[in-house]
Amino acid sequence: MRRGGGRRWLAALTALPVIALAAGPTPALADQNAGTGTLSGTISFAPNMGVPLTGCNATSWSMGLGTGGTVTAQLPGQQYTGPITASGGGGSSCAFASQEGGNLSVVANQLSTAVGDFYCSVGGSYLRLATHVLVFVQGNCRVTAATSTNPVWFIANAEFLPLTPQTSSSGAIQTQLAAFVAHFVIYPAN
Repeated sequence: MRRGGGRRWLAALTALPVIALAAGPTPALADQNAGTGTLSGTISFAPNMGVPLTGCNATSWSMGLGTGGTVTAQLPGQQYTGPITASGGGGSSCAFASQEGGNLSVVANQLSTAVGDFYCSVGGSYLRLATHVLVFVQGNCRVTAATSTNPVWFIANAEFLPLTPQTSSSGAIQTQLAAFVAHFVIYPAN
């Protein structure tokens, strides 16, 4: 066996994702994107259920999010462009300052009926690594005044920024309020 061959394979395997990203999405995948936007707001933790500075703690939180800009969503025969608001909650059975995984549910609505109708109800899992959060949830969305909903995936890449550490009843310091900014995509689930 020749020396250095393994390094060439490793270099080739490492370069493939970079080449794929540079080439961009295939037209078939780009055509299926149903919506995109940015949400920002705050997350409030229940008393004694915040993210601990040390050790493991169960978390329970609620969120209130508004848009940081315009959301564009297009489902079969339906289209909405405008502001939305979102609310929801979730939690984890064991969160660390460095990581957390849990479940969440979110409901998003249009901010004003003057620009149309938008409604999504999604739920699933999230993963937080330090301040970076990945959200991968599924549910249903309705755009415009359509009576039917469409199954969708809601995928978000977010940042969690702790604002107010407080001392819990057990004496542990926990985050009780955090800012949240998410860039998301809505993708048809069928």
